Amino acid sequence: MEPVSILLAFGAIAVYATRRAKQISKKARAETLPELLAATTVDDGATVQVLAVHVLNSSLNRQLLGNRLKVRVKYGDPGVSIHCDTAEAVASAPAPSPAARYVFRLHRDQSEHHVEANFGTTCIFHGQRYTENLLRFQVMKHGLLGRTVARAELRVSALNMLSTWSEYKVQLEGTSLRGSRILGQLDIALETRVMRKLELRQYLSVLGAQQQQEAFLMGILPVTEGEVTQDEASSSADDEAIVKGQYITAPPKVRRFPGCISHLGGAWMANGFMAINNGDIKPTDRDNFDPKDNEHGPNLYTCCEQYIKPLTKRAGSMSWALMRHPEGLRCELFITHGWIEGMFEFLDKVLNSWPMGKTAAYVCMLSYPQNLDVSSMIRNPRESPFAICLESASHLLVIPNKHISIYSRLWCVYEAWLACQMGKVLAKMSDDEGGHIMWALPAALGLAVFSKLVVCCDTRPAIEPWWYPRFPFFGLANMLGTFACGFLSAAMLKEFMGGCRYHPIQWKTNLQAALTVTLTLFFFGSEADRSQAIQDRGEALQLSKGFTSVRDADCSDPTDAENIKHETRCDMTLIDEAIMVLQAAGMSTCDLRLAAARGVNVTGAGFISFSNLCVSFGIWLTLQVSVLTLPVEDPGITIAWIIVSLLQLAIYVAFFLRAHRDQRAFAASVSAKDIDRLKDGQEKMNILAADMSTTSAELAERETMRTTMSAQSPWHPTLIATATVAAAKPPPDAGFDSADYKRAQESTIGLLSLLDMVLQDMQDEMVKGTKEDAQDQVQYDKDRFTLKEKFDAQEAAKIATENELAELMKKTAETESHKDAASADKDAANQ
Repeated sequence: MEPVSILLAFGAIAVYATRRAKQISKKARAETLPELLAATTVDDGATVQVLAVHVLNSSLNRQLLGNRLKVRVKYGDPGVSIHCDTAEAVASAPAPSPAARYVFRLHRDQSEHHVEANFGTTCIFHGQRYTENLLRFQVMKHGLLGRTVARAELRVSALNMLSTWSEYKVQLEGTSLRGSRILGQLDIALETRVMRKLELRQYLSVLGAQQQQEAFLMGILPVTEGEVTQDEASSSADDEAIVKGQYITAPPKVRRFPGCISHLGGAWMANGFMAINNGDIKPTDRDNFDPKDNEHGPNLYTCCEQYIKPLTKRAGSMSWALMRHPEGLRCELFITHGWIEGMFEFLDKVLNSWPMGKTAAYVCMLSYPQNLDVSSMIRNPRESPFAICLESASHLLVIPNKHISIYSRLWCVYEAWLACQMGKVLAKMSDDEGGHIMWALPAALGLAVFSKLVVCCDTRPAIEPWWYPRFPFFGLANMLGTFACGFLSAAMLKEFMGGCRYHPIQWKTNLQAALTVTLTLFFFGSEADRSQAIQDRGEALQLSKGFTSVRDADCSDPTDAENIKHETRCDMTLIDEAIMVLQAAGMSTCDLRLAAARGVNVTGAGFISFSNLCVSFGIWLTLQVSVLTLPVEDPGITIAWIIVSLLQLAIYVAFFLRAHRDQRAFAASVSAKDIDRLKDGQEKMNILAADMSTTSAELAERETMRTTMSAQSPWHPTLIATATVAAAKPPPDAGFDSADYKRAQESTIGLLSLLDMVLQDMQDEMVKGTKEDAQDQVQYDKDRFTLKEKFDAQEAAKIATENELAELMKKTAETESHKDAASADKDAANQ
């Protein structure tokens, strides 16, 4: 324990020293540009001096060929410097001419710098008032540690003494066992500017600069002098921009649209957050949002009027997308929304649900020039720019909102109809895509860790006092989780081992470990499915809020409403069905719409069941353990099994990743089909037991019968794999004789057919027992009815007897009264 304590003590001291050094360095470090722009104590009219470091090309040693490199730019003296990392570039060799290749063969030993890397990145720092400015450059390899392969330094005079643009070529030096040596050359350009704080913030926003921790990063853009104008004669579908009469067009091979934004086009949201803090976006009577609300924010109507329009008007009244990407982007996604959603709500759903591999999307708010006459561009809906973009896109992404269904807007209905006509995929966008997985993983890990603590409490009671009393609910959850996992593992292991008494003890231990992993994966997948189901239900409610039919959708422009309804007049029912599929399945594809039209229940068909995937992988793992731990004399069979199993897993994963989302969901369901089939007999028994009204004695008798049947049927799918290795003879030290192994071999070979027979017999026995119980119930009812009739007859006879007795007593009383009267008359006569 002493060495461990010493190591822990030194580790704690090192962590404290590192944190203290960072705190001291932060106090001594100058104010960074992001801190200056975010500071409220500095007026927007204050002047700011910035230093732009343009990292251009580099010529490197050939040993770095093929490596992914980046340059870390440090500004300031060591210990108090601020830094910025450039974009990554791949070191590649330029294609030489035939003459250059000939010279290279002659002077191969004399040539060192044959690799080029074009970083093309600009780092923007807050200029400091140093008498001498130190810039350090580190060329680093891609990776977690980011190993430095070359360094360079550049010392320049004070910024106010520098020219507006200065270019430098610095030598890159590398270190090795033989000392320092020249590894290449790096081209650097320095640019200084002085501007007002508000103008600087706007320019960084327009140029799409990305904020790092201590500086801003952006790609090097060509500067064109002049203004952007609009030519009315060129208002075609290509929306070509004119810069002083010169058209900026895309190559003819790739269709590009100036109305599309990239994945980083959501940067306007981050700038909008700054605009809210600065008061550029203010609450109105129609949108009285809370400026401190970071969850929803102002709606897109307000953002467009107070932020998008003023900003794009200063840039020549172009669209936001054209301002950011003058060359245009290939439209791959089409986003439909209702404009009433909040800015941050829109941003969360777009960024969290952005499909992998897609780079550009169409958003009407950012893609149309909002300061121009938009109605003239969409007068003919089928030939409008958004219809052309939708034709190029592969997905129509739907953004629900908490206020009202977007399909109460006629334009959203038309976009859904057009997407169905073009065979596009309709998918909902979520504000927490994948969040259920990130929530389920810590939950599963926490359950496992605390379950181990519960188990350890039997031998290490010293840990009880601090966590049991303080977290009683955690303790209860841990104990229940430990009990459930242990109980299920033991129960499944007992069922597995029912017919495997000939296998070694090691086989049982490995199989138990595999089952524990399977159960853990199942709990993890189930928690992810539960979280996903809650979220999907909320989104479906948002889509259906206030929605009755697409026939009731409205439009602010009567002319647009008439044109849209005229074009979709025959397909209103089909649009309703497509939206219903989207609400039920989470997405709407051609296959899902066809299945729904044929009467298939597509509820949840677009969602991947993680529990099915986890259980399927767990069963696959259990199969590997059950087979690979069996004693086999010929190793070739084991090697063949490993190759086939890994190939099967690789093919499944490859097809799963290449499939569409609805196909993935179907594959996840099919992967657990065998498991569901094995559970079918148990589920039927539970359903039958719940439907019948029986006494406790009959239920106990049925449970005893089921336990006996399970003991007589030890077959399980994990033993299927043993059929592949059953033909091999056991080694001499296996622990059992050949006769026993032959019996195990015969039982294993007939497993596939006997499994269905056993399940069928179980179902038949249960059905037979149910029929016998029903017959007994009928006989009981008959006997009860007969006894009731006898009892009623006895009651009637009793009542008749009592009536007769009453009549007799009445007659007796009358006789006695007559006797008394006669006696009285006689006495009177005698007197």
